Amino acid sequence: MSPSLTTPTASTAAKSDPVQIGILLFDAFPAMALACLTEPLRVFNSLSGGQRFSWSLLGFQTDRVTSSSGLEIAVSGRFESLRRPPDLLALCTGGNATALASPQLVGRLQEEARRGVAFVTVADAPLLLAAANLLDGRQIAIHWQYADLLQESSPAVRLSRDLICLDPPFFSCHGGASAFDLSLELIRHYHGEPYESQLKAWFLYDLAGPGAQRQDDFLFVSDAEDHLLAAFLELAYASIDRGLTIADMAASLSTAPSTLNRHCRERFGLSAGATLLKLRINRAKRLLSTTRMTNVEIAVACGFSSAEHFATRFRKASGSTPRSYRAVRQAAAAAGQEPGRPATS
Repeated sequence: MSPSLTTPTASTAAKSDPVQIGILLFDAFPAMALACLTEPLRVFNSLSGGQRFSWSLLGFQTDRVTSSSGLEIAVSGRFESLRRPPDLLALCTGGNATALASPQLVGRLQEEARRGVAFVTVADAPLLLAAANLLDGRQIAIHWQYADLLQESSPAVRLSRDLICLDPPFFSCHGGASAFDLSLELIRHYHGEPYESQLKAWFLYDLAGPGAQRQDDFLFVSDAEDHLLAAFLELAYASIDRGLTIADMAASLSTAPSTLNRHCRERFGLSAGATLLKLRINRAKRLLSTTRMTNVEIAVACGFSSAEHFATRFRKASGSTPRSYRAVRQAAAAAGQEPGRPATS
């Protein structure tokens, strides 16, 4: 049976006392995710003129941890010795969560849940909460490499395809740079939406385009779900600049184009050709938003036969020309806001 959980709300959490975050680090944790999680909070404190968030780095049965890149950190305390629970407990693992799920750690996580602590997870950390029976019926984001493992071990958990997922008292992300978006969501959850544009401008940060918070669907098609579709999408992504046809790909996979069409329609509601085109258009949007590549260069990088073919396909799929799309994205970046979202004061 899962321990009872207390869900914080923006109205109750937005108070004068800072939101206390305990960041529990384990060896091989991703340093990038740690920075992306904490730096927006630091700058938000500065912009808001007060300490709205505070955090401390914790270890479990250790005083030092080492990141996946070899960065050694002396933590400020041990998780098992905490006397006062934080408001949020952020779990930062690095692909080793299953091995970390000792009875001592699992029991302490269950105790923190009973005390009303909310949880933030990075990368494969949801596996720790699942081992503590805290996630049944909850929606969670986990790095795509560990999605199958979580689903197999905890079938009652609902996987999110988004890079970040909010199902209070659980806040999750896939890791890496997506922790930045999760940090912004934590600010919004506890304090509303002030300073978001300033925060993004501070870090020279901008989303790559509409839908950029969603991973490409192929990341969530595993061999266990559909071996052929997983192989098709892996090939499509790896060869996106080669301009392979569906017939070429079907031959490479020793199947028929009609079979690929059937699998794609069952999963995505699209033909195999439309699925491939969607991947190419999404890649083109990212390149238009984040690089200075010409239409010719982007056409080549995305597997289109010519710049004209690329422009025609792009306009039909997105409703705008590549030039217009890039101009809108650049204007939004200069204004420090996302297209379609009103500027914040």
